Amino acid sequence: MISLAVWARTSHWVKGARVHGEGEAPAEPNQDELPVMGTAIVSGKALAAGSLVLVPAASALPLTGGFACGSAGASPSLCLVLPFLVLPNMLLVYDDTLSDYLDAFLCSTLQTLMTRKPIAYDAYQELADHYAAIIDTKPHNAYYDRPAMIGLWPELDGKRVLDAGCGPGVYTESLLERGAVVTSIDVSDRMIELARQRLGPEADLQLVDLTQPLDMFRDREFDFVNAPLCLDYIDDWRSLFCEFKRILKPDGQFQFSCGHPAFDAEYFETEDYFSVERVECTWTGFGKNVVMPSYRRPLQEVLMPLIDSGFQIEQVVEPQPTDQFRQADLKRFNALMHRPGFLCVRAKVG
Repeated sequence: MISLAVWARTSHWVKGARVHGEGEAPAEPNQDELPVMGTAIVSGKALAAGSLVLVPAASALPLTGGFACGSAGASPSLCLVLPFLVLPNMLLVYDDTLSDYLDAFLCSTLQTLMTRKPIAYDAYQELADHYAAIIDTKPHNAYYDRPAMIGLWPELDGKRVLDAGCGPGVYTESLLERGAVVTSIDVSDRMIELARQRLGPEADLQLVDLTQPLDMFRDREFDFVNAPLCLDYIDDWRSLFCEFKRILKPDGQFQFSCGHPAFDAEYFETEDYFSVERVECTWTGFGKNVVMPSYRRPLQEVLMPLIDSGFQIEQVVEPQPTDQFRQADLKRFNALMHRPGFLCVRAKVG
């Protein structure tokens, strides 16, 4: 077992980290530092011996990774795994000769990673509770996106499914009802907490950033990837789709929904339709006004990343709002019948 103490300044930047052998106590922080999540004890079940694990400050989340570890007197928390720092027989025992190097290197690495916080992380953290409270009846989600997406699902009984961008767990709940074995991931730790409340303690929920490699998952691990309305916050789809293809079985399928390119181009008044560009708008429909950043892209940048990543497109659906939507919000129902707001795509491994 290895323990790693991470200390942070009040600004939440990591000051230093030291690796200790089992049974050795970490150094006390200076008076201008605060302890972060106690001392992490690495479980051999979670990581290979010799791996280095960093426990981030809650305010610094999310970071790449999804491995859980136990911390003294606390519930499991997210850890960051740096496989390139696996140095067998060197990190297993604390060594003063390595301390300065480790402190400098880890501090630099963590600060670099923290600046890569996903663009919509803060917005969803702020919105999460309001989102979860009305997601079951909000028309664009409950009566527009979900009926279209679920209508495209293949037979999932007994299948291994990755629910990407799971939010408060609504899609995960439907997948479980269909007999799927589900792993659910989201970049928002608050959303993961809300999903845990909805789904119960047995649910497989992991905090994962889709802009980073999905190293926590094995090759050919899943039968199906479900990614509803989460890709609009990711710039590089090709890298992500290659990761999805890697973790899917040879006959696996991938399905997602996103903003419709025609709708987004008009809504955001773009002057450069053919590029992928960062945009933002103010969301008002969840009971709290939140500025939401995202990426707008042309149709070719919705479909070509699939083809370039080795997928074959099976279905493309421009959803129509349901009768329940009409009853809930006639004005927006008519608008969506005039011009679709979302696009749903299902593809299979080529």
